[in-house]
Amino acid sequence: MRIVRQMACFAYIIYGLTSTSLAAQSPEVKPHGGMLRYPAVSATHIVFCYAGRLWLVPRDGGLASPLAAPPGSPMLPRFSPDGKTVAYSANYEGGRDIYTIPVEGGIPYRVTHHPNTELLSGWTPD
Repeated sequence: MRIVRQMACFAYIIYGLTSTSLAAQSPEVKPHGGMLRYPAVSATHIVFCYAGRLWLVPRDGGLASPLAAPPGSPMLPRFSPDGKTVAYSANYEGGRDIYTIPVEGGIPYRVTHHPNTELLSGWTPD
């Protein structure tokens, strides 16, 4: 009985690891329930991913406007500690790298140049 329980636990862990990594590699665009993907909230704004773009909306409400729209699939946006810049992962030039863009808009700046996938988890105050 103990071996069966251990095998079931092992299978569950393997399933969880593989399904999570597959979901992180290829997010789906869903027309309704999945519209707001990977949201991040600052004192004044909310940034999120939808339909291959980064969108920015005032925290108090209003219309969302595209923040970055080059072809690619941005994901995991995060505000800088001062709320003036957004960093995110995207695959604009082949590999998934880290980019930054001012909240006011502009051209995304590529921070990393690495052939492997790089994902953003957050900022440090420095």
